[in-house]
Amino acid sequence: LMSIMELTKESVFIIPGNHDHNRTITQETLNKLFDGKNKEQYSSVIDSMTDEDISVLLGSHTNFNDAYSRIFEETDYSWDKPHFITNQDGVSVINVNTSWLDIDSSSDSDYLRIGTRFLQMELSGNESQLNQNLNIAIGHHTFGDMLPEERKRVLDQFKRRNIGIYFCGHRHKPK
Repeated sequence: LMSIMELTKESVFIIPGNHDHNRTITQETLNKLFDGKNKEQYSSVIDSMTDEDISVLLGSHTNFNDAYSRIFEETDYSWDKPHFITNQDGVSVINVNTSWLDIDSSSDSDYLRIGTRFLQMELSGNESQLNQNLNIAIGHHTFGDMLPEERKRVLDQFKRRNIGIYFCGHRHKPK
């Protein structure tokens, strides 16, 4: 597609999806973290994860990393944090990794956590750039896939940072 559309590598952005990580690793890691906790405590547990736990979860995206390496002939995808911002030609692209905590793809909606504190930290750390640029966010899952409290937190952050468009996939039937 890149060749047919005559796109440069710098003008293409991709983000991992729900089939791009090793679910067994994700499930085992989250089970360990959530052990003895009730669902109301899960967001707090995610917010306080160690760098090691984050590294394990992000490192489980082996399918995505392999595809990224083949497409771009390099491995510079940022694995040290779940969400990150790239800036190019006056546009900030907010890369929202919605799949790094996805363990329940069988649900139709309202199930997904994305680690909104990490998104908030990334947005806060790039405040001046976001104030100067056109801001676009990309992620795999839709807002409807997120738990209501996650969706509200993401939308609040997007509104506060003037992020007016979010490109996503995941759904195979348009709504």
